[in-house]
Amino acid sequence: MLRKSHRAYAALGWVLFACGMTVTAPARAQSGPIGWWKLDEGSGTSTADASGNGNTGTLTNSPTWISGRVGPGALSFGGTTAYVNVPNSSGILDNLQNTGMTVSAWIKAAGTGGGNAGRIVEKGNWFFAMGTVSSTTVVRFTIQDTAGSRPSSAAVTLNSWVHVAATWAGEASGSSITLYVNGVASNGTLISGTGTVGSESGAAQIGNRASDTARGFNGGIDEVRIYNRVLSAAEIQALADSTPPNAPTALSGAGASSNQINLTWTAPSDNVGVTGYLIERCAGATCNNFAQVGTSTIASYSDAGLSASMTYSYRVRATDANSNLSGYSNVATASTPASGGDTTPPSAPTNLVATNVGSTQVNLTWTASTDNVGVTGYKIERCSGSGCSNYGEIGTSVTTTYSDTTVVSGTVYQYRVRATDAALNLSGYSNVATPSGGDTQAPSVPGNLRVLAASSTEIDLTWDASTDNVGVTGYLLERCAGASCSNFAQIASPPAAPYYDTGLSAATPYSYRIRATDAATNRSAYSTTLSYVTPVASPDCN
Repeated sequence: MLRKSHRAYAALGWVLFACGMTVTAPARAQSGPIGWWKLDEGSGTSTADASGNGNTGTLTNSPTWISGRVGPGALSFGGTTAYVNVPNSSGILDNLQNTGMTVSAWIKAAGTGGGNAGRIVEKGNWFFAMGTVSSTTVVRFTIQDTAGSRPSSAAVTLNSWVHVAATWAGEASGSSITLYVNGVASNGTLISGTGTVGSESGAAQIGNRASDTARGFNGGIDEVRIYNRVLSAAEIQALADSTPPNAPTALSGAGASSNQINLTWTAPSDNVGVTGYLIERCAGATCNNFAQVGTSTIASYSDAGLSASMTYSYRVRATDANSNLSGYSNVATASTPASGGDTTPPSAPTNLVATNVGSTQVNLTWTASTDNVGVTGYKIERCSGSGCSNYGEIGTSVTTTYSDTTVVSGTVYQYRVRATDAALNLSGYSNVATPSGGDTQAPSVPGNLRVLAASSTEIDLTWDASTDNVGVTGYLLERCAGASCSNFAQIASPPAAPYYDTGLSAATPYSYRIRATDAATNRSAYSTTLSYVTPVASPDCN
C-alpha cells in the first residue's frame, strides 16, 4: 500500500505532496535540550541524559572522572582513545539540519587533541572540535557532508574552564554557523560547504570520534548540551554565565529549641538567578573554622541536632545554576537555650492581610498567636514575585501590625509571619498574603507573530517573547476565520512559544493575534495580526 504524508513549510516557502511519496516533517523544536550530559556522576562507566530523553552515555576506553566546572563532576579524555558513546536510541539527535541546532559545553583544554581536531561532540553529519587558526587555539564547527566549516575568531584559553557553543540553521554552505566563546559571538572566516546535507542516524560521541578514535579531546569536558533549535545570543550568554550572585545580607539566627537554631537572611540578586545557598557553621562566638552544614533553596534554614546552652556562628553564600559562588554574608551568632525549659512554641498567626498604602508602603495585620507562657513578638518575612519562595526576614513587631516601607513600586510581594516566645520557640508560619492593588504594569507586546510550518489541517505558530516588570506568565492566542475577519475568539493560553493549532480546514484563510499576561492579570496590547491560508489537501492515493 502506498503511504502518503504532506506538510507545507511556510518558513521555507514550499509545499510537497504527491501520490506514493512520503515527505517527512522535521521534528518540532524542543525548548530545552534534547540531550544533556552533566557528567556529574564522579565514578562508574555511564553518564545520565538529564534532558529526559533516555540517551545514557557509556564511557568507552576509560575517560577519567575529574572535578567539574558546573556541579561536582566532569570527564578528562587526555587526547587518548577515550570517549563517551551516546546511543541515540530514540533518534532524537538525528537530522538536526531540519530544525537548526545548538551544541554547547564547558571545556578545559590542554591542547588541540588528536589530528589537531580533538572532538568535543561528534554526530553523523557534523562535529564540534578544537583546532588552530594562524597558531591560535580555537573551536570549530564542521558540516561533514559538505565540508562547510567555521572557526571561532577568539582564542580558547588553555588549562582554564571556557564555555563554548555553536549554532547552525541547517543550510549546506554553513553560512549561518555562529561560534560563541564564553558567551560572546566569535565568528572566524567561513569555509563554504558544497553539495547537500544528507539524512543520517546513529550514535553521537563526546570527546572523540568512534570510527577510529583518532580525534581524542585533550582535556576536560563538562555540561554538554544539544538543542534541536538555534539558541539566541541571550540564551547562550546564560549558559556561559560566570558572574557570581551578590552576597546574602542581614543574616540572623535565633535559638528555636535546646537543639535547634533557625537562620534567615535577605536574598541577594544575580544576573541570571540564584538557585540556592550554602550554610556554614562553627562553634563559638569568635570561631573561624567554618564548615558547610547544609544547603537551602530559600532564604532560611533550620540547623538541628545541636547541643543545649551552646553558642554557634554562621555564614551563608549564594550560588547559581553554573555553580558561581557569591561572597559570604555577615557572620551571625546565636545560642541554643538550656534544655528542660519551655519547649512549647506559640500557635501560628492567622488571618494575615496585606494592603498597599500608596506605591511605597504595605501594611500588614494578623490575628494574635497564643502561647503557654506568652508571645513576645513576631518575625515578618517577605519575598518578591508571584509564587516566590525565597523569603527573607525584613523586620519584627511586638504587636499584630507591621508597615513595610521598603517596597518598590510595581513589584509583587508575598508576606508571611511567625510568632516567638521568651524561650525563642518559633511558631509555624501564618498564611501567605499578597498586597491588594499590587502590580499594574502590563507586559510588552509579543513580537513577530509568524508561521513555523503548516499543513492542510494545522498551522504551527511562534512569536518573540514579551517582557514584564515582574514576569510574563503566559499568552492569550486568538483566531478568526478569514483574511480580513474581526470576530476573534481565544483558542489557547500557551505559557510560551510555539503553539500548534490543529483541526483546521484545508484551503481556508485564518487570522491570528496574541497578547501576553502576567500574574496580576495585566494584559499587553495585541500583536500585529497574522493571516495565513492552509494548503490544499493532498490527493487521496488509495
